[in-house]
Amino acid sequence: MMLVIILFACLALGGAAQLEETDVCKTAHYKGNCAVIRNCPQLPASMNAMGLTSNDVGHCGFTEFEEIICCPNSAVTSTTTAKPSDITTTAPLPGNMKSRILNLVRPADRACSKIEELLMPSSINHILGGEAVAFAEYPHMAKIVYDVEDMACGGTLIDKRFVLTAAHCIIPKGMKPIKVILGVTDFNDTEQWQGRLEIDIKATYVPQNYSSFSHYFDIGLIELARDADFSVKVYPTCLHTDPTDLPENTETIVTGWGRTESNSLSKHLMAAKLNLIPLPECNATLKYYIDRRLRHGIDETQLCALAPGKDACWGDSGGPLQIIKDKAYNNYRVVGVVSFGLVCGENLPGVYIRVREFLDFIESIVWPEG
Repeated sequence: MMLVIILFACLALGGAAQLEETDVCKTAHYKGNCAVIRNCPQLPASMNAMGLTSNDVGHCGFTEFEEIICCPNSAVTSTTTAKPSDITTTAPLPGNMKSRILNLVRPADRACSKIEELLMPSSINHILGGEAVAFAEYPHMAKIVYDVEDMACGGTLIDKRFVLTAAHCIIPKGMKPIKVILGVTDFNDTEQWQGRLEIDIKATYVPQNYSSFSHYFDIGLIELARDADFSVKVYPTCLHTDPTDLPENTETIVTGWGRTESNSLSKHLMAAKLNLIPLPECNATLKYYIDRRLRHGIDETQLCALAPGKDACWGDSGGPLQIIKDKAYNNYRVVGVVSFGLVCGENLPGVYIRVREFLDFIESIVWPEG
């Protein structure tokens, strides 16, 4: 799948915290002041004079609706050597500069920036590794409710109107997802249950290539009938958009209300630490279990994760496989969606859908305006 490979991190000025409008900024090529694009009319001519392209425009941050870029000073001094012909020309760069710059940042990254602006420090103790987690530790966790009782799946709130989950969770045979519950960690806790956020499902979306007879393309979106009310216990999380592979053995966390060692669904949200394993190793481990649903084995659209005695299990499907960005702020990045496993906790890797491979699908539905 072709992806737009543009990194917010690569454009941020020195990896520093977000800058505000009028702040002094500096890139590898020029100095300037932070401004929204419409307040930087000299941008095309300045970039052209320096022999630069839209890819070299520095990023400062975001307002609520617009990107803040590093606007070159009127008298720019480039750190690169420009050709005399480049300096004298006044022709604008080809195409619409504003739209090109806006396209430098993925819609998912732009949404993530807004999510992170309102993150608050967490004051709870964190318990991981197959243990019950603290209330509101994962405020993006969603539980999907069906019109029958013998179906269980989880999901991830990624926007006020959308929950990310597995395709097989939203088009199951003989049953229908009808609503989503947010803001509950322990379903045995009366106070949490009374304060739950329960929202009907308006629509569901799956990739065109998905088939219930295959384990590929097992990712989907739930559109809520109304906006989720954000609070300390209900809050979206970010998607992992970095196109580079995570290192082998990267520690991840899977969360869900799925089946536990007692062979029953958990009423309390559980979390377990797992390590990513390379696809060749995953395929070698699962080679005797691969059937017609995996005709070409585990591929680049999937991830494998494993830890001794720890695993996602039935009922965890659709939930997130996440990495931690800043635990003190409950700040995560969703790298995968729980898709399937073979035997829970039997030292066989679980298989997850790789989120970054489906960003175009997700963004076209959740953030269609970019």
